Amino acid sequence: MIEAEEQAFVEQFVTHSPVWNRALDGFGNKDPGRRRATQYRSPWDVLHPGRRFAEKLADSGLSMDFLAERVVDYLDGRPMKRLPRVVEEQKATERDEAEEGADNA
Repeated sequence: MIEAEEQAFVEQFVTHSPVWNRALDGFGNKDPGRRRATQYRSPWDVLHPGRRFAEKLADSGLSMDFLAERVVDYLDGRPMKRLPRVVEEQKATERDEAEEGADNA
């Protein structure tokens, strides 16, 4: 029985929608260079400081407590608090640019 529960957990949270894709965007970010020097530090980099390039990015206003709460809510299946508008807008811009780049490839 435990194996079935473990398998369900793995399928839901690791295979299909890991926490870093849902509650903590920014896990796969690379150094944005000059073009995006004004972008905000990602939720991932706020909760997991240490990437040098992220230190030079603008403060998004996100706190470690806020992001930790989002992670717990996500893992417990509760609705997560919304990210601030500026962070949501940046995510949308990055998504649009990635789609445009894929279309031009």
